Amino acid sequence: MAEFKFTEYMLEIAEALKEILHTAGDKHFSRISSLPALEEYLQNMTFNSGWQILVVDNRTGRYDDSSKSDNLLDRQLYSFYLVKSIKLNDFDAREQLIRDAEIVLKKILSKYFYDKRSCLNGLRDLQRNSITYDTIGPIGNECHGLMVHFSIIEPPGIIYNEDDWSWP
Repeated sequence: MAEFKFTEYMLEIAEALKEILHTAGDKHFSRISSLPALEEYLQNMTFNSGWQILVVDNRTGRYDDSSKSDNLLDRQLYSFYLVKSIKLNDFDAREQLIRDAEIVLKKILSKYFYDKRSCLNGLRDLQRNSITYDTIGPIGNECHGLMVHFSIIEPPGIIYNEDDWSWP
């Protein structure tokens, strides 16, 4: 099974999706590590027009044993932001931006689901029911959009090996 490489995968989406079209000269993709880092990044960024994909590159997960067996599952959690800058206090523009963000998100999810069905890019075990989103904004330089979360389950490969230990 292919390993899911979140940052690389989202970069490919940002480069290929027509609503985003990230390039080296026209940046629409970045990595962040926390919400305070996101605020600072957005506050200091001079936006061109268009959507930005911001990938949270911290690794988060939990081991799950819902079947009460010795077969743990590694539930890896992923997050990204889909944001765009608008004029200050333009509430109608914000509502339209959120509707547009949902359209762009559905296109991103359609790629996820295609790859899941085709067992591509490590998305075979994408947990479709884990996908959540929240509207966000204003953050940074009057950015609004969606914060998206999802999980992928992988076998953790936890195997006891006596050679790893030095018992007295």
